[in-house]
Amino acid sequence: MNLSFGRRDRNNQEMDSSLTASLLLLSVVFMQFVSAAGPITITVKAEPGQKVTLPCEDPDQRKILFAEWKRTDLGSKYVLLYRDNGIATDGQHPSYKDRVELIVYQLTFGDASLILKNVTITDSGTYECRVLIENSGIKVISTANLDVLPPDPFPVWAIVLLVLLVLLVLALVAAAGVSFYFWRRWKPGESLERCYP
Repeated sequence: MNLSFGRRDRNNQEMDSSLTASLLLLSVVFMQFVSAAGPITITVKAEPGQKVTLPCEDPDQRKILFAEWKRTDLGSKYVLLYRDNGIATDGQHPSYKDRVELIVYQLTFGDASLILKNVTITDSGTYECRVLIENSGIKVISTANLDVLPPDPFPVWAIVLLVLLVLLVLALVAAAGVSFYFWRRWKPGESLERCYP
């Protein structure tokens, strides 16, 4: 009779439970690492006159109580400040007045993305989103590099289309010229012998 068989089952069960506990601990550490990661950096490209959204989202989707968007080269002036359940206008940089907004109800779900309307080339720069999250401190959770570039003066497809149109017109003019030449040379009712004696 083999008595070690029962011992192996118990050892296997202990290994299974310790493996499960190890995997659980590893997943908790991994989730803490992911949520504690630094701010997300994103690049947004736009053309003058467009409306852009600069993202700022808490990965844990916790309620945001305070949000501040700043452009790193503007000094103490801010782009947008949300505090005390409203958007503050004192201290806002004048070039952003009436051009920026948040979707306020999204703050409850951890989203403080900035909507910037009618962008100009001077809006290009690096923007930081700092937030105060419920049961947490103030932290930067997003950095956005905004590149506002003028549109191409003439798109490539339009140049190709224009060249094809010019070639078509030239071909039609050449065909009309050749047709007119032959029509004048061989008038209707005349024989070819008269043209070539």
